[in-house]
Amino acid sequence: MALKLQDVDHECPTNNFEKYIYPFLQGGKGMPTLWASGVQGKWNYLVIDLLGPSLDKLYRTSGKDMMDLRSVCCIAMQLVSPLIRDKSITPLNH
Repeated sequence: MALKLQDVDHECPTNNFEKYIYPFLQGGKGMPTLWASGVQGKWNYLVIDLLGPSLDKLYRTSGKDMMDLRSVCCIAMQLVSPLIRDKSITPLNH
């Protein structure tokens, strides 16, 4: 399990958006289950499955100033592939 905490007064409250998006993505390959969400005191929280190390942790342990193109492309493919469920989807500019 992973506990994602965010101050309720955060300038970009991503937890507020993620708590509505995770239920739509649940069940997809590589998508975490949202177990709980809410506000406790000054904290907005999400409890989700821990799928592995965070991108921030991977970046910091790499010791590089920036991620290489191969890593960025691999991450992009992993992010997009679960969203493309129907193989008949074609680009808009076909």
